[in-house]
Amino acid sequence: MRPDDVMTEVAANDDPDERRHAQKMEAMGRLAGGIAHDFNNILGMIVGFTELARGAAREREPTIVADLDEVLRAAERGKELVERILRFSRREHTLPEAIHLDTVVADAVRLLRATIPQSVNITLQHEGYLAPVLGNATSVHHLLMNLANNAVHAMPDGGVLEIRLEPFEARETFVHSHPEVREGSYVMLTVHDSGHGMDADTRDRAFEPFFTTKTAERGTGLGLSMVHGIVREHGGAVWLDSEPGLGTTVCCLIPVADDVANHRDAAPDPVRRKVVMLVDDEPAFIRLGERRMRDLGYEACGFTEPHAAIDAFRSSRREIDLVITDYSMPRMNGIEFAREVHRIRPEVPILMLTGYVEDFSLAALEASGIRRVLTKPITVAALADAVATALTTSEK
Repeated sequence: MRPDDVMTEVAANDDPDERRHAQKMEAMGRLAGGIAHDFNNILGMIVGFTELARGAAREREPTIVADLDEVLRAAERGKELVERILRFSRREHTLPEAIHLDTVVADAVRLLRATIPQSVNITLQHEGYLAPVLGNATSVHHLLMNLANNAVHAMPDGGVLEIRLEPFEARETFVHSHPEVREGSYVMLTVHDSGHGMDADTRDRAFEPFFTTKTAERGTGLGLSMVHGIVREHGGAVWLDSEPGLGTTVCCLIPVADDVANHRDAAPDPVRRKVVMLVDDEPAFIRLGERRMRDLGYEACGFTEPHAAIDAFRSSRREIDLVITDYSMPRMNGIEFAREVHRIRPEVPILMLTGYVEDFSLAALEASGIRRVLTKPITVAALADAVATALTTSEK
């Protein structure tokens, strides 16, 4: 919950106990947010420079590459820990971003293998190139956990849980039989269990909220309805196939991010000489960002002071193609900086990269010309997707 929302509730409530609770939540939210900002900045530098070292060692030192992969996995777990800490103190309304389902699902499967009974064997298969989808990694993680939990309950004596990811093209014939789906490119997530399956009546009600075949101690009936809601929030579709004694298969279609789908084959060449302006008060992030941009084929100019960056942007009007700014900076935050840049050249796309996890106002972001909010730490692959998408979108 945002601090201003907390204070509104405090003012409207005269109960002293609830007022004290709200004030505690406000204090905890501010503390958690401050910790998240500093910790995510640290993780951002760890991830960025580890990726650079990994690239340099790839051909000469394969054992070092394996060690650096462990560092990157540990940093990702650190990022997830920050998200869990913050979850109690803020709303879950977040801006969608380009995510790679293979990475999100692989992380979830690692956690599942450590938590589900050993009598259940998990298999994960990837088929073909998987384009990024526009969504929320935490929500997809919850989706898979709910599906896996249902599957485990359907296999009390053990069995096989099969998870598959594959590209999927929805054509006219398929759309005709699935009216909730539009033609286009998707990633299909399929989860199959070898459990007891469902009869026709259970299948028909499976996605209803609070409908469950479990006892009260084992389930609430919200699992599949949450899966349905998450998939629909991502603009996709979900259905299941099940027969008694033959197990259950749940299929989730998640649409590919439009700009990535339209430009993934053509984007690299036309943008290789684009100029990216980087603004961050941490000199280490500027050094990291400049190296990353050069490695991706862009030119980069970095500034640690937003006012100096604005002066440079104003004096070199036709040379800056994209701006990436930090949010938390002295004397001027990222939204204020973006507003000035947007006023000078409204056609230039702006990305905001931040270690502070907050529910930014969509209206404020749009008014400032900010196309996307990216959270530190960010991998070079995710950054490359965001930059390419922003640049190709601005050229339309």
